[in-house]
Amino acid sequence: NKFPGTYFSSSEIDTINAFRNVLIKSGIFTITRKTRGDDIDAACGQLVGNFVAKSTRHQKNSVGLN
Repeated sequence: NKFPGTYFSSSEIDTINAFRNVLIKSGIFTITRKTRGDDIDAACGQLVGNFVAKSTRHQKNSVGLN
């Protein structure tokens, strides 16, 4: 997906399907993933979520042990 500072963008669905069909006709098992995250311009690895970094979590737990 588009991302600020890059020139990459998603392919059109017709282009994706055409490429998939070439692979299938060549005997290559192919799966096309369902598109998600378009509404927030996110791709796999770009989706926003709440998390605690392991290093931060470890520091918080260590404070109570001293």
